[in-house]
Amino acid sequence: MNRTPLIATIAAGLLLAGLPPAFAAAAPSTASCTQWSFNGGTAIDGIAFVFTGPTIDHYIQASRLPGDSHATPVGILSGGISGDQLQLTYVPQGGRGLKVQGHVNPDGYAQGTDDQGGTWQMDETPLKCLTTTATASPSA
Repeated sequence: MNRTPLIATIAAGLLLAGLPPAFAAAAPSTASCTQWSFNGGTAIDGIAFVFTGPTIDHYIQASRLPGDSHATPVGILSGGISGDQLQLTYVPQGGRGLKVQGHVNPDGYAQGTDDQGGTWQMDETPLKCLTTTATASPSA
């Protein structure tokens, strides 16, 4: 006995009759990150630092990565992330400061420019999403 027509008939009947709300499929949604955060060890534009949180509210120690053309060992860092916008100021001991700005992509990696005409992108550890907002996807 071929049950395929019977199963198809039952399925069609359920679709036409509608399912109870408990069985109705929820509209697909996507989460959009509204606030990103540093996630511990981070390297941005050749500046390495350890910090957790969105805003560096006090100066923290940072250093240039080995092999960087601006290699100055130690400096201080301030700034942070507001939503998906990133702004940092790095001031090395006895050296010229560097301002970095950019944005965080949906995958948690950031990219941007600095005030010395350079561009940068994060390749290592992504940033952490602190706050998300779910948005319903349009129905097909």
